[in-house]
Amino acid sequence: MKRSIASRVVLTSALLLASSAIALAQRTGYSRDEFVRRRAALMDRVKTGAVILFGDVEVPAGTHFRQDNDFFYFTGNEDLAAVIVMIPETKQSFLFLPEQSAREVMVDGPNLLKNPDARAKTGFSEIYPVAYLDEFLARRLDGFDGRLHLRLSPRDTMDEARSETALMDARKARSHYNGRISLDQDRIQQLKARNPHCEFRDVTPVVDARGLQGDFGHGVGLSVHDVDLGGVLKEGMVFAIKPALYYPEKALGIRIEDTVLITRNGCEILTRDVPKEIEDIEKLLAGRERIPRSDQQK
Repeated sequence: MKRSIASRVVLTSALLLASSAIALAQRTGYSRDEFVRRRAALMDRVKTGAVILFGDVEVPAGTHFRQDNDFFYFTGNEDLAAVIVMIPETKQSFLFLPEQSAREVMVDGPNLLKNPDARAKTGFSEIYPVAYLDEFLARRLDGFDGRLHLRLSPRDTMDEARSETALMDARKARSHYNGRISLDQDRIQQLKARNPHCEFRDVTPVVDARGLQGDFGHGVGLSVHDVDLGGVLKEGMVFAIKPALYYPEKALGIRIEDTVLITRNGCEILTRDVPKEIEDIEKLLAGRERIPRSDQQK
């Protein structure tokens, strides 16, 4: 009986570890060297000071966890409450992770702090407990000229670009009853309070410069509205192309949008089965279930 229970525990543990490794591989899809290259490219553009990016700190209720887009783009890390500091002058990058309780290790699996091979596997110069972040910055303040590059602009999300997030914030600000400081704003205030002699700069324009500027549509990647791709298209890029006609005086607008994947020999229209002709759209609408007006008013 004891042997049977022990065998089940071992089997369950093995399955959990295997599924965790598979899930991570599916989520990232990029190699260690790709994330190292991205960090190096960002540091080459920033040149001086220190770049600080924060990961998300909690899982939204009722959804799966999705790491902050900018943080994930440069780290590939999906741990909660993680922080990265990059030092352009030395080309070093440091990852800070929360220390876990025994139960957190049991439920979520160990983070990279528990892995002796973590630096080699991830390409970070060092991986520290996040509690060491303030002391780390204080010790190195002179080394990066007291200049901190943070994301001072709104974040982009899975379905909203930065400009759209800023627009939503502006609309909420129409009433002072809607005012609420965001997590990013709180982080900025905390860093400014702890480092009053530092110069703070917005790293967002440099982060977004990873994409070229263009106006034919927009890229589709970490966000539905991702960085612009411009006119240089490469295999593997995905973008939305959306010709439109707008008549403000008639309160009328027409837009046809397709999502397109660039392939080695051309392109693949991922939304090719979506109806676009008038007859096909009318047929689709005619077949939908109509909701009684009495139900619509409930």
